[in-house]
Amino acid sequence: MQNQIKSHYSSGTSMFHQTIKKFAIILLFLAAIATNSMADSWTQKANFGGAARDAAAFFSIGNVGYVGTGWAGHFTNDVWSWDQNTNVWTQQAGFPGSGRNMSVGFSIGTKGYIGMGYDGSGPHNTDFWEYNPGNNSWTQIANFGGSP
Repeated sequence: MQNQIKSHYSSGTSMFHQTIKKFAIILLFLAAIATNSMADSWTQKANFGGAARDAAAFFSIGNVGYVGTGWAGHFTNDVWSWDQNTNVWTQQAGFPGSGRNMSVGFSIGTKGYIGMGYDGSGPHNTDFWEYNPGNNSWTQIANFGGSP
């Protein structure tokens, strides 16, 4: 009987300690999250060099982010880059397709891509263009094969 009580007491104590350990781990985790979120802050960077717009296309290559096309009261086809190292916006070669908004932007390796979108002239566009930052130029590539 005494062994049964001791065994029951030991397993109860063990479960109690496990519960306390789990609770302590959860508290430490929550404290770490609170500490990290309080340490995070926003730092203003250089203002965008172009006209304010919405529905623009974006891509990044290395430490440089690119913004092109969009709607600024009219359809735009200008392209701007922001260099993270210098915090400077620079206008790049303009997007050679029609000015448009709602375009798709992405990058693969060292090239950026903008395509599709809407230019107000009818159905959505299916053209795609490749940007080469090495020589600041655009080349038209195959159109999007699906339905925009």
